[in-house]
This record gives sequence, structure tokens and C-alpha cells, in this order.
Amino acid sequence: MVTRSQHNIFKPKQLHHAITKHPLPEPIEPTCSSQALKDPRWRVAMSDEINALLKNGTWVLVPATDSHNIIECKWVFCSKRNPDGTIARYKARLVAKGFHQRPGLDFQETFSPIIKPTTIRLILSLALSYRWKIRQLDVNNAFLHGTLGEEVFMQQPPGFVDSTYPSHVCKLQKAIYGLKQAPRAWYTELKNFLLSYGFENSQSDTSLFIYKSTNHKYICDLLTKTNLAGAKEVTTPLSTSQPLCLNDGSPLSDATQYRQVIGRLQYLALTRPDISFTVNKLAQFMHQLTETH
Repeated sequence: MVTRSQHNIFKPKQLHHAITKHPLPEPIEPTCSSQALKDPRWRVAMSDEINALLKNGTWVLVPATDSHNIIECKWVFCSKRNPDGTIARYKARLVAKGFHQRPGLDFQETFSPIIKPTTIRLILSLALSYRWKIRQLDVNNAFLHGTLGEEVFMQQPPGFVDSTYPSHVCKLQKAIYGLKQAPRAWYTELKNFLLSYGFENSQSDTSLFIYKSTNHKYICDLLTKTNLAGAKEVTTPLSTSQPLCLNDGSPLSDATQYRQVIGRLQYLALTRPDISFTVNKLAQFMHQLTETH
């Protein structure tokens, strides 16, 4: 607001700021590592982070050369609070300054697949229909488990420079937060682990991994009922060289069993989307079935 003086000069009117009864607490996170090291609580948090990185074999110290692109790193501080506002934990994380990385030198591919919303809805729908149990887990410092395929060199963490080798740099063996290829390195690590345990990577969503067991009772019962228990497995359960036609072949004398099998296969396709196309194709001829179908 403004007021008009006697000389027709507008002057801003003084505003009164409201004061809350319970003012918000001021942030206590330090702004730099030197400030954090003066506080024993943050110093312990930084030491825990360094110990975890060293235990994981994140880097090895090597002499620095002019041919190395040395990227910098920094500390990020965050205080975890309880619902009542009290501090539950002091968290310090070492982060690489990935914007200093050079394409083709420090990293090659950075793309990391993200699960599709459609896949999440499908899994939740199936779990609700079949009353499956859903378990969720969180991996601590997930990105730190990813193994790097490129040579990446980083300066020693501020405040934790090795006194024996102060001029050395960190040659990263594992990914670290802030690196451009960290998400992809973690995905590759997780993918290789799941594949080694018998999971299969979905073709429609690379973030979906499926474990198939030979004891799927519904399929076994269906094969037994149709006298196909000893049939060999095929990747594509439909001939690609002989297209199906409506009037191809002689009519079936009794199409009851055919229609029953198609109905059960449609139910099975809810959990086996790989057979959806074949089942849909065969269902198009249910009104006029032939021996060929």
C-alpha cells in the first residue's frame, strides 16, 4: 500500500508482518563440510558414510595424472525428523559432481529404464484378483552397488583426505550418487542378479522380471485334461507360416471341448500376456470351428 504526501509524492505504507505463535525451527543443516566437521553429530554422520563407501570398495587411491579427468565431489547434509518435529537422524551423503563428467570419456550410456505405470496397475490387479501377497523392499544406498564399466576419477572427499597419499585421487570401482551412469549401473547389477536366480526379463517392460515355476497347477491341469501333458514347449504357440482362415478345413462335429479350452486360455492370459495374441486369434473362429482351427 502507498500513501500520498503533501507534495504528491507516493510513499509506501509500513506493513506489519504476522508473527506465528509457533515459529518454524530454523534449518540446522550445515552449508559446507568445514562447518559440519565442527559439529560432532555431523562428523559422526560423515564418518559413517565414508566407512560404508570404503567397506563397499567404492574406490581405490591412485596417483593423479594429466590424462585423468578429475571430477569433484561434495557433501550433502539432511536431518531426518520424527512426526513431532524432533530430529531422528543426521544424514550425510557424499555426492559426485556429475556435471564435470565428459561424454565418451567418463561415461558411455546413461539411460536407465523406469517401470511403466501400466505394469504396476497390472501387477496390483492380479494380486487383488488372486489374493497374492505383495512385498516391498528398500535397498540401502542402492546406487553404490552398481559396478562401473568406465574409468572414473574423483577427488578425495573433503575433510577425509588420506594423510599418507594426499595428492592421490579416487579411482571409482562402484557407482556413487551424482554420477550420470549411476542409475544404469545399478539396474545392470540388479538385472544380472535376478537373471542368475532364474528370473526372465519381460520383453514389453524391461523393468519387469518374471520367475516361472514348473509347478503352475492351473497349466498342468489344463494340459492333463487335453492330453497334452507330454507336449514340448514352444516359444510361439501359433504357426507363422500358415495363416488361419474362417472356412479352412472341415467343420468340427463337437466344438464343446474347443470352446472350453479357449475359455480357460483366456483366463490364463491374465497372468501370461505372451499368449494373449494367439488366444485372441483362435477365439475369432469359435462361431464356425473347423479341424484346422
